[in-house]
Amino acid sequence: MVNAPLTSTEIAKHNSAESCWVIIHGKAYDVTDFLPEHPGGSKIILKYAGKDATEEFDPIHPPDTLEKYLDPSKHMGEVDMSTVVTEVKAVDPYEAERQSYVENKPALDQCYNLLDFEAVAKRIMKKTAWAYYSSGADDEITLRDNHSAFHRIWFRPKGIKFSGFNWRREKDMRSKFEDNGSSVQNDNGDSMDRSQGAARAISSFIDPSLSWKDIPWFKSITGMKIVLKGVQRVEDVIKACEAGVDGVVLSNHGGRQLDTAPSGIEILAAAMPILKERGLENKIEIYIDGGIRRASDIVKALCLGARGVGIGRPFLYAMSAYGLAGVDRAMQLLKDEMEMNMRLIGAPTIADLEENMVDTRAVALHSTAIKDTLSLRAYDPLVAPAFRSKL
Repeated sequence: MVNAPLTSTEIAKHNSAESCWVIIHGKAYDVTDFLPEHPGGSKIILKYAGKDATEEFDPIHPPDTLEKYLDPSKHMGEVDMSTVVTEVKAVDPYEAERQSYVENKPALDQCYNLLDFEAVAKRIMKKTAWAYYSSGADDEITLRDNHSAFHRIWFRPKGIKFSGFNWRREKDMRSKFEDNGSSVQNDNGDSMDRSQGAARAISSFIDPSLSWKDIPWFKSITGMKIVLKGVQRVEDVIKACEAGVDGVVLSNHGGRQLDTAPSGIEILAAAMPILKERGLENKIEIYIDGGIRRASDIVKALCLGARGVGIGRPFLYAMSAYGLAGVDRAMQLLKDEMEMNMRLIGAPTIADLEENMVDTRAVALHSTAIKDTLSLRAYDPLVAPAFRSKL
């Protein structure tokens, strides 16, 4: 026997921390036990306790989050949405402007790099979603330096071994783009059949009690490799290696936590010489994340000894702006850039990338005189408090 749909009156009874239900896409969920674990805090959920939270939920959560991460016993059933009173909201001029940007966003094949996706996403994402994904800690110095640090590393190309290939100049590519006047977006990017999809970012929960003493316990309960994420200094890379950890991710968590912490690429440049000096370079795998926007950033990290890199925000922006086709396009752009950079630096394969192909002498100098216009176009500066109106 199918249960009758729940009514808004029934759900409204569960509007407190002791019993908190919310409606998402016409279904009711009991999130009471989840309140203290929510990465964004319990207050944002309690604001919608006993109500429809779909509009707040959608911009910052993958659609299957509740099905995957909330116990089935907490899925309370379908809701008769005809009983749910829609709140009358004041007209938001920003929303009208945002909808205009959504309708008139650039064609997908006008995006030539990952920062293009970021610039489009900035215009078409809701304010709350953009703030959630793009923000960093305090003055956002680390957030911005994650990207700028790569500009302080310069290539030292070997003799070019390739000829007869097309150079990649974005200004020229943009000037040759012709708009055919159609209102239909070309969301395929190109006609090639490539695999779809990308891993979606789910907020992780952090246990503040974790310490180095827990490593032996983790090793005793699993045969899986253990990788520490969030290592931010050379001494801890060495300590992780000595503790028998299989790998580390040099990361400041996207500049979201301690402002003015060093970037992953800076720590990598400092750590690898010491690991080699101690004969430990093959004892542990090193990965980095933070600020990667170009394949040249990836190549620099690989030259310095990283096994791989993590890229998060750019794919979220590509997904937000163009869906799966945007993610596919972003991946292809990185692939094209990667091939071009490998050719120009004189490395036929990944194995041919070497430390002597980059100059890292300036990476620890935390300033740059060259403005990164693409990044500045997408970045929202922090603002001072506004003065009150005289009226």
